[in-house]
Amino acid sequence: MAVVVATGITATGAREVLGLDVGDSEDEVFWRGFLASLKKRGLSGVRLVISDQHAGLVTALRRSFQGPGTSGAGCISRATCWRMSPSRTPTSHRTSSGWH
Repeated sequence: MAVVVATGITATGAREVLGLDVGDSEDEVFWRGFLASLKKRGLSGVRLVISDQHAGLVTALRRSFQGPGTSGAGCISRATCWRMSPSRTPTSHRTSSGWH
């Protein structure tokens, strides 16, 4: 059983919950369905994905977000995210990076 939550940061730095889903596993089929539901509700312009780089998610991302404007989307691990955490981000950059 897997529970996934997608959150995003708007251009103004506000955080938003984009979606939530429950599935039997985190395989590619589950992730593609979840990403398709986000796209159907208007998700576009994805530039960065922070995850544990689960193989199903990585493959689903490549298949779901192709084309102009998505070639720069990156996927970084939670370990990288920890290194970029608020306590390690210079105060002058916290607001612009979404951390307050």
